[in-house]
Amino acid sequence: EGLAKALLHAGQYDESMDRFEEAFLNNAERDSIHPTPLFELMGIVLEEIIGPGHLPTQDLARLAPAIEVAVKNMAHRNLDQDGNAGVLFERMAQALLRCSLAQGTEAEQAAAANRRKLARYLLERAIPLVQECTESGEADLSHISTLLNMEMQLLNAQDATYRKQLGDDLGLGHLLK
Repeated sequence: EGLAKALLHAGQYDESMDRFEEAFLNNAERDSIHPTPLFELMGIVLEEIIGPGHLPTQDLARLAPAIEVAVKNMAHRNLDQDGNAGVLFERMAQALLRCSLAQGTEAEQAAAANRRKLARYLLERAIPLVQECTESGEADLSHISTLLNMEMQLLNAQDATYRKQLGDDLGLGHLLK
């Protein structure tokens, strides 16, 4: 993680992204997994590498396998049951959505559809966790709830676009409207 940050600040974004990907996977695989370092790593990638345009948004797709590992490991250790998990799931879903627009070649669209499927799972898991955390008074995560709702709308729109394009490609577009 330290090397990733040093490379980022030196302007070596490709190499930095490689190291952040490794750091995220290392944290995701740990027996002592915790949502906070994953959240922080994802934040740096989204806000300091992708957000300013140093690398294309599509590079976020590289994180999908590590995100899946993190989700499975957290579930295995029952760390997917609280507001911390909900906030992390929102951030991971955001990364997946950003790199999964329904566009490109047939293979690219199919890969994006798979990432959106994982994003949908994360959003569906996050919504009640964040809502419960806010309602219990543990933390006011209403801003995260707003993000979750917007991301779910975007996800639904992208899935609809994909289904329409798939139907048009198969000559079945009239059945999917």
